[in-house]
Amino acid sequence: YYNDMPRTHYAYNEVTLLTEEGYFQGYGGAQFRPDEFIKSEHAYSLILKAMGYGYYIELKGLKAAAAYAEVLDGITHNDE
Repeated sequence: YYNDMPRTHYAYNEVTLLTEEGYFQGYGGAQFRPDEFIKSEHAYSLILKAMGYGYYIELKGLKAAAAYAEVLDGITHNDE
């Protein structure tokens, strides 16, 4: 799926599976950028989708889904 993630990368199988399942999209140009920090909004999206809130995200948006599922309660964070 991604030109910048060789099959020898320690997370190759997991990233491939999560891409196939629709959890990851990567960046343009078939890049995943495996050595960069994940943005908090992407982490929340992954968590919510794993919890079954993917459809709710599509309907109401990420912030509404996070509030409804209470995944941000008590969390202080920055963008990464």
